[in-house]
Amino acid sequence: MPWRDVPAEYGPWGRIYDLFRRWQHAVTWQRVLPWLQWLRRQRRDRVGPERRLHGVPCPSACSRGPQAG
Repeated sequence: MPWRDVPAEYGPWGRIYDLFRRWQHAVTWQRVLPWLQWLRRQRRDRVGPERRLHGVPCPSACSRGPQAG
């Protein structure tokens, strides 16, 4: 990751990098990542298959009806 390109709203890039390295050494990422993946699966399961397949919010896609071809 290009640390110097981190948006300023997150703070100085050196501090962000320091936190990343600390979490990496403390095995924090190995504990957090499975939890984040679980959350993503939960969210994905709550949306319809059309939205998962096309990445389009269902209400706007469904309201158009069949496409004229």
